Amino acid sequence: MVSKRLVMTCFILIMLISSLFSFQPELTLDPIEAKSIAKEAYIFAYPMLEHYRTMYLQLLSWGKLNEFTHIKQLYGPKNTMIVRPNNDTVYSMIWIDITVEPIVIFIPAIPDRYFAFQLVDMYTHNLDYIGARTTGPGPTTFMVAGPKWEGEIPSGIDKVVFSEGNFVYCVVRTGVNSELEGDLQKVLEIQQQYKSQTLSDYCGNPVMEETSSVDLPPFRSKCCRLDWFYRILQLSSRAA
Repeated sequence: MVSKRLVMTCFILIMLISSLFSFQPELTLDPIEAKSIAKEAYIFAYPMLEHYRTMYLQLLSWGKLNEFTHIKQLYGPKNTMIVRPNNDTVYSMIWIDITVEPIVIFIPAIPDRYFAFQLVDMYTHNLDYIGARTTGPGPTTFMVAGPKWEGEIPSGIDKVVFSEGNFVYCVVRTGVNSELEGDLQKVLEIQQQYKSQTLSDYCGNPVMEETSSVDLPPFRSKCCRLDWFYRILQLSSRAA
């Protein structure tokens, strides 16, 4: 038996998600249909909520928006931050906030070594890969832009990656040959050459406005109000 409370919750959930994407679905009072629609809405929203949880906890622990965090050792079985991590690469991460303006990433020349910059949006879609396999070992400058950016691409930008939302997770893997003495130290030096800056700074026109003006609401794993749920989806989606 489907309760009235479930039907009402499903109704509110449907309205919240539909408002994010500017469409009005036909409403139903049939509890079975409402439950089915709510299930679809849950499946749709779950990746965004989990990705937001990852972003919030990582930033709370060790990082800031638009700044690289570098792991300085190879991962082992006790490291659980990355799901099934490589043990022949070291990791760097940066949570990119493009709410205000695009972010420019610089990669130095890295010959004879594997490296990859994986770009993931809040839907957990892989937007692109920048690295030895896809763009080559030469120095690369790429830009990550949001859905509302319509400016001109400045000179010196080799590639532009567009995102439907305003947050992008960039996971960097840089190969280490453990059989070569001192190779890890060489990779740590490469990590320090990975740079991020706003488009304004890149063009030599720094602005007073902060790169990120977003107040990230705390992630609540056990209990959440619908207004919190709506805010998380709004931040994670193209509507933010």
